Amino acid sequence: QCRYCQKKISIRYPLCEIVTAFFFILSALFISDPLKLAIILWLTIIFLIMSVIDIEHLIIPDSLQIALTISAYFYVIYYLLPLGRLLLEPLLVTVLAMVLKYAFIFFYKRDGLGFGDIKLIWPVTMLVGLPMIPYLLFMIGILGTFSGLLWQGLKKTDKYPLGPSITLACYLLLLNYEGVIIPNFIP
Repeated sequence: QCRYCQKKISIRYPLCEIVTAFFFILSALFISDPLKLAIILWLTIIFLIMSVIDIEHLIIPDSLQIALTISAYFYVIYYLLPLGRLLLEPLLVTVLAMVLKYAFIFFYKRDGLGFGDIKLIWPVTMLVGLPMIPYLLFMIGILGTFSGLLWQGLKKTDKYPLGPSITLACYLLLLNYEGVIIPNFIP
């Protein structure tokens, strides 16, 4: 209970703090490079804010998309990663996401992927790189299926937030920086 206004404090606030602490500790355990750790912690904050907003409102704000995209550009440029990661790879995967969106509409006669999720694919592709996209899509599929089933069970609605699944999959692949989660086949 708030000592100033006497209103009950939502469970959401301590839960967000605990989840943030968990991901910060997990990041520190897996990443030894201090600058890489700082970048991952910054991205984790953006990912968590996006996820909470998407869970509560089923949208991903453009301001967070822009912050994530700028951070992804910094990440690619700072680590001297192939410049294809800045434009070509995200464009290719975003077009694939658009094709999936419209194929879903064509076959199922309803929307299955929001534009916020499609916009989120651009910076996520920059962060993980094209060779990791099959892993990313597989992880999004698994996480999205489980979270969607849980969401439908709790909320009794067909629309559910995919953003948390996308950001969690990206986060886990970023932890793979030193080949911990998935063997590092890429130089």
